[in-house]
Amino acid sequence: MVIDDEEIISLVFLFLILFSLFTSNSFSFSLSFSSSSSSSDDSESCSTSSNSKFANSKFISDGNIPDNSVTQPKQLLLKSWIVKNTGKKSWLPGTKLIFTRGDEFLLTQDEFDVPIAKKGETVEVSALIKTPNECGNYSAYFSLADKHRNPFGERLWIKISVVANDVDSDHD
Repeated sequence: MVIDDEEIISLVFLFLILFSLFTSNSFSFSLSFSSSSSSSDDSESCSTSSNSKFANSKFISDGNIPDNSVTQPKQLLLKSWIVKNTGKKSWLPGTKLIFTRGDEFLLTQDEFDVPIAKKGETVEVSALIKTPNECGNYSAYFSLADKHRNPFGERLWIKISVVANDVDSDHD
């Protein structure tokens, strides 16, 4: 049986938590890891996935729904962004757009499929949003991520203002 680094770390933390529950001892520890392969860029050695190790993206423009757009309650919006693969390789299958923070109730799901972009290619990525019943200003932030949900690239967001439907103002 092969155990990877993430499983070892999980087991160590589990052991330490159990140890602290059953003893009155306090303790501290530190972990350090080094990459077994040489890399010309030390920042890449912290990656846990082959995709996030080489993956990167740059926001180019809003595909639609610019920041601070005004919309009505209970609407489904397909928000899109234009992004460029600025990484060293094509994005791998399983690459997705994930929610990272903000008004989570806007989401119709927590991750969205994205096209596989070749190195240097510009693509459109999208998230399906449902506006709430209540009026107000709302935002949600997203990141591209590998199949293990390791984020990469520039953050993307939607910022909207939800306003009430105009009631027939001709009534006296």
